[in-house]
This record gives sequence, structure tokens and C-alpha cells, in this order.
Amino acid sequence: MNRKPLHGSPRASRPAARTARLVRAASTAAGTLLALAGVAFAAAALTGGCSGTEVAADAGGGKKLCTPGTYVFCRCADTKEGTKLCKEDGESFDPCALGENLPCGEVPDPQTGDAAVPQPVEAGPPTPQTPAAEKCDGQNVALNASSEVTITGNTTAAADDFKGEGGCAGAKGAPDHVYALNVPATGKLTATVVPDPKFAPIAYLRSACGDEATQLACVQGLNPGQSGVLNANVIKGTTVYLVVDGAAGSSQAGPYSVKLKLTPGSFCGDGTVDTGEACDDINKVEGDGCGNDCRNVAGNPDSGKACPGQPVHVWTTAAVTGAGTTTGFPSAWNEPGSACTTGAGTNASPDHIYAVTAHRTGAMTVKTTGATYNLVLSARTDCNNAATMATRMCANDRGTTAPLDETMTFPVTSGTTYYVGVSGAVGASGNYTLSFQIP
Repeated sequence: MNRKPLHGSPRASRPAARTARLVRAASTAAGTLLALAGVAFAAAALTGGCSGTEVAADAGGGKKLCTPGTYVFCRCADTKEGTKLCKEDGESFDPCALGENLPCGEVPDPQTGDAAVPQPVEAGPPTPQTPAAEKCDGQNVALNASSEVTITGNTTAAADDFKGEGGCAGAKGAPDHVYALNVPATGKLTATVVPDPKFAPIAYLRSACGDEATQLACVQGLNPGQSGVLNANVIKGTTVYLVVDGAAGSSQAGPYSVKLKLTPGSFCGDGTVDTGEACDDINKVEGDGCGNDCRNVAGNPDSGKACPGQPVHVWTTAAVTGAGTTTGFPSAWNEPGSACTTGAGTNASPDHIYAVTAHRTGAMTVKTTGATYNLVLSARTDCNNAATMATRMCANDRGTTAPLDETMTFPVTSGTTYYVGVSGAVGASGNYTLSFQIP
């Protein structure tokens, strides 16, 4: 259905509409007195009001705000002229919109006295674009964990401040807007970009406003008028930046809306160790001490150089594994010595410390494979107290005879954290693969 604004009944001609706009322009330039004269002239020239301020008579002789079923002009948030439909009651309007069905965030029109019409509230009122969207740190938008939030804007008059990475690098040269999305709950963020029929958008999410390398998601290659969807996991208390950009060419800018939906829930990389996860260090980088699936503890993070140690969680009968090294690490524990007895000798070899939390009661087996040096395993219930190393919480049986791997097994209680050290004898250091298991 074509949206054709009507001025009273029958429909006003386009020349009449242009006349009304000229009158409004004249009133602004000439001052208050001339404005009043211009409005009076427009009222005499037209059979109906062009802005929804006309009062029409109803069948009972009463007065209505507008003629039901007619379209009237309204002022969009970006100052463009939109249209709105007079409802059947003759006293209210549909939202101000551009084109066929693109809400544009109506604002009061000082020339006609129009008031802004409230937008539908099922998903929260749309957030129109403001000058803050032109540069970092962007226009603030508060996400809602229980309802959808909608942003509206128009990049036509915006500057070119951003470009994305990868496929989204094609946005270079096109005008853009940036929004700072404040996250109230950990979960999945879905951003649906709905462009004007003539606008081909590119959009991307990033964790730092001015850093292309922090891009989380990208949507590009869209045709004019085609919607695109971005998905990213987000963490409570953080800010994620949404950039609405455009493809190069004649369709690089225009009006748009973005629907933002936050679905609360946990995920690997949210910084919280969930059931079944061996670790979670707020990223999905392999080899940094926590695997990108949160199921292995490969790597040599700084946390392993001192107490309380590199975090490890054991939930089921399945083993948790991780490759590591003691090379370049300090001597965090100077006991036990190579004889596995506290108070009877010290050990100055480098140590890699693990904080292992048992989520099952039973016997935990810790063993190495692929050791390249004379290795010592030991465990404590207090990371800083060597005296809490109980019987069977140490292993140095192989010495310098290949294979050099060691195994130790000791009782554990669900919910308790034990501290495991991988060290060497007589200053030795090297690489290994370690596993933790409660059969």
C-alpha cells in the first residue's frame, strides 16, 4: 500500500503540500508576525490541515482530531518529513514512518504544533539516533534482558568514521553510526538490522569502540532493503559497540532500524566456570591456559607461576588434560625435595602450580605423559603450606630412567580445591602433558 498523505477530505494535491511547506519556511525566516500571517494564508488556501492538527466533525456533530483512514505529514527524528495514519477513532495516529513501514521516531513540529505520537511499547520505544552516534564512544543504549530494544537512525548526513575487519572492511568510505550497548546480563545478543528499501547496510559488533581488531560479528553483502542479523555472546557489566555502516556505491546510506534482543544464559568465555567446564578465562583463545572450548587447560599462564595457581575443575570421570612447561617459571615451592618428604631437603627447581577443584568425591589421579626431564609431582591442601602435603601426595619414582613420567593418586572431597605442583629434581625443568581424573 502506498502511503499518500491527505490534507483533509478529499485528498490534497502535491502542490498544496508544497505550498504548506513553503509557508512554514517563510514563517521561520520572517519572524513571529509573518509566521502568523503565513499560517493564516495556508489555512485559507487549503481545505484541510496538513499536519494532523485539523479538527474534523464526527457523525454526532462532535469534533475529531483527524479524518479516519487518511495520512498526514509528521516530523521524523532526523528532521525528514514522514507520514502517519489517522486511526478509526479520529483522535489518534499510527507511528510516524518513512516509506512503507519504517518507524522514524516522531518529534514535535514547531511550525504546526504537532506533538510526538508514542511508539508501540511491546518491545520498548525506539531509540532515535543522536549526534553522539557520530563518533566514539557512541550513543548509549541500554539493553533489556526481558524485552527487545529498537534503535532508529539515518546515516545519510553522517560522517565516515569507521570500517570493519574482513568482509566488513568494505564499509570504508560510507557514512556510519556507532552505538554503545550496555549489557545488563550475560547471554546471547542478536542484532537485526532493517534498512530502508534503498539502503544496503554493513553492520558489525566490536568490544572496543575504536579498535577494529576487537570485532565480534559482521554482516555484509546485503542487497538494498535486505535485513541482516548479528550474533555475539556478551557479558554482564560490559559494553559492546554496534556500528551501522554502508556498502560503497549509491546505496551506502539511508534510514534504518535495529532490533536488539538479549537472551540471558551462560557460555564458554563468560568468565564463570559452569558445570562440565575445566576452566573459563573470559576468552576463547587456545593455548593460554584454558582451551577455546573450556575443556582443556593447555598453556602456561602467569597464574601458574605462583599460588593459588592455574585454575582446573574436574567434574566427571573424564580426564582434564593440558600441555605445559616449567621452563622459565620461578621456584614457587621449595618443598618437597626429590625424596618427597617435607622438612627433609629443599628443591630450587622451577614449579608450575595448578589449583584443582574436585567436583566429585573419590581418588584423583594426576599423571604426566611426554615428560622431557626428571620430573616431580606433589600436592597440598594449602598452597602456601608444605606441611599440608599428605601421604601419597607426591611422586618422584622414575628419576632419570626413561620414561620420565610420574603418577600420583590421593583422596579428594567434592567442593574442595587441591594444589598440584609440577617441578623437577635438582634444578631440572622442561615440558610435559598433564592429566587430572577422578575415575
